[in-house]
Amino acid sequence: KPLTYGRLERMAVHYLQRFPASTQRFRMVMNRKIRRAHERAPGPEDQYATWLETLEAACVQAGLLDDSALASGIAATQNRRGQGLRGIRAKLRSRGFTEPAIQAALETLTARFEARHQDPDLVAALRYVKRRRFGPFYAHELTWDIRRRQLASLARRGLSFGVCKRIMELSHDEAENMLHEENLDG
Repeated sequence: KPLTYGRLERMAVHYLQRFPASTQRFRMVMNRKIRRAHERAPGPEDQYATWLETLEAACVQAGLLDDSALASGIAATQNRRGQGLRGIRAKLRSRGFTEPAIQAALETLTARFEARHQDPDLVAALRYVKRRRFGPFYAHELTWDIRRRQLASLARRGLSFGVCKRIMELSHDEAENMLHEENLDG
């Protein structure tokens, strides 16, 4: 049975209800669905592009596709999980967000921390080392090799060497105080 606009619309809504997606990701997935449906039952191939444009506009209008809100949500979540700003930028870029949407999400995140006079990377690093029990939260003796591995793990989170080094040099009490003072351990 050939693909119709109604069926394509149902496929799009079903996809967006299950998976929040950027506009670019949505286009890619819907083009793949169109191609597969066309292979099973050829239809009006010349209309697919206009259907997809109309459908995309309708999804944006309905609020199902909102790149800026989704990018901001992903940025906040990644920061809570201990991802630095560089890592968040890379994650958003890999998820298909445009550079203006990425920049707006990072500015929103940074503004939230600047209002509290905090460094977003430092906060992310503190949350990460507490969760992973690194550096000041490490229960055993911190040998040079273990310290090197923990620094590497922090660096892979998109954190600068200065932030990584600063976190690793904190004592357990200093780290706990920073978490509790800033109310960050949530």
